[in-house]
Amino acid sequence: MTFPRYQTKSDKPRTVPFTPAASTVLDEMTPHVARRSDGSLSFFPISEQNTWHMWGQVKQDVRKAGFNIDDVTLHTFRHTCLTRLAQGGMDVLRLQN
Repeated sequence: MTFPRYQTKSDKPRTVPFTPAASTVLDEMTPHVARRSDGSLSFFPISEQNTWHMWGQVKQDVRKAGFNIDDVTLHTFRHTCLTRLAQGGMDVLRLQN
């Protein structure tokens, strides 16, 4: 199964391959997800604006605790996650998807 993505940073449509386990989870989630005004399903209903607001709040909280993470971005977490998966032995071909 694949998941079509039409809004990408390169403006080129692409598909994301899903494992059978991920497909099963999405099937189970479908009755419980939000519907957009056009009737399509929204599995991840947090808007980009809300994501950036929450990230700003996290940075403020961390700053209050005495740490400066101004050079950390949400994209940093993606790289950290993928690096740790590679260090844990995940196949590089699976990581690049």
